[in-house]
Amino acid sequence: MNRRNALATLLAALAAAGTAPVDAAPLPKIGYLTLAPLGEKPSGERLAFLEGLRELGYVDGRSAQ
Repeated sequence: MNRRNALATLLAALAAAGTAPVDAAPLPKIGYLTLAPLGEKPSGERLAFLEGLRELGYVDGRSAQ
């Protein structure tokens, strides 16, 4: 193998390694601030917030689907 073929092979291998599929970007974390303890019955606003998240595919304590 001559130098040109060796260099072409090396560059092709490096290019292929740089374009390998990567995992999806991590999902952003969503926080919820409230004065009431989370152990109490949720307010109407909190219930609406959680329902909106469910409609978008988020599951409480897990990542989106």
